[in-house]
Amino acid sequence: SGPDAFLITSLLQSVVNRGTATAIRDAGVKGPVAGKTGTTYDGADVWFVGFTPTILAGVWFGADAPVSLGSEANGGHLAAPVWARFLKEGWHSPELDSAWVVPGGIEALRVDIGTGKVASNWCGPSRVEYFRSGSAPKESCEGDIHLALHNVDEPPSPPSPPSPPEIAMLGAIGRRIRQQSSHEIENAMRSVVAAIRESEGASGIARRMLNDVMRATEGERKRAREAANRAKRVQQQAQRRVADSRRGAQRQ
Repeated sequence: SGPDAFLITSLLQSVVNRGTATAIRDAGVKGPVAGKTGTTYDGADVWFVGFTPTILAGVWFGADAPVSLGSEANGGHLAAPVWARFLKEGWHSPELDSAWVVPGGIEALRVDIGTGKVASNWCGPSRVEYFRSGSAPKESCEGDIHLALHNVDEPPSPPSPPSPPEIAMLGAIGRRIRQQSSHEIENAMRSVVAAIRESEGASGIARRMLNDVMRATEGERKRAREAANRAKRVQQQAQRRVADSRRGAQRQ
């Protein structure tokens, strides 16, 4: 059906725009292009089959008697660039073509990349996706803000637990934050409010908050380094005194 064909075309466009066939965009091809790369498990066959609103073509590398083309052989690396060259030199750039028309029964929605839910200024990067009418997500990404802040297509791996030195540093930072004066806290809040008023989105707010935290904790880190250096010097002095005492005892 028309809606299904449009959805599949939209998915195949993502292969060219941000998937395994980005070499086509790197070659300077603009306009509506969709397609799919392919590679056999041993690299003996690699291909790219792509289409625009005016042409369908495929490029294949291989041999009648299968032989590996190399460990780095794949459709995006070998076939897609050749396909792009054919399109530009043997046909015409698809930027001259009209884009595929969204049919009835399809709705467009801006979704958050990290969660696949409805985008928000409080979440991370987003893009427009197409859905069958009535099947689009309805929940906001703000419910999964810990995932939405990541600029990835898949949820991030759980972080590893902090090491003992990191735990000590976190404790020092926590004490430093609790010791912040009302003036410093007020400055941090003013920075966040300014980011919200200027519609900087989540990334801008996070950047300002990070800068404030870094400024607030840099003094603590500096003092911790100085304390560690002092402790090291004291230890070295004690070791020298012990060594001197031993040498003196041996001479006697």
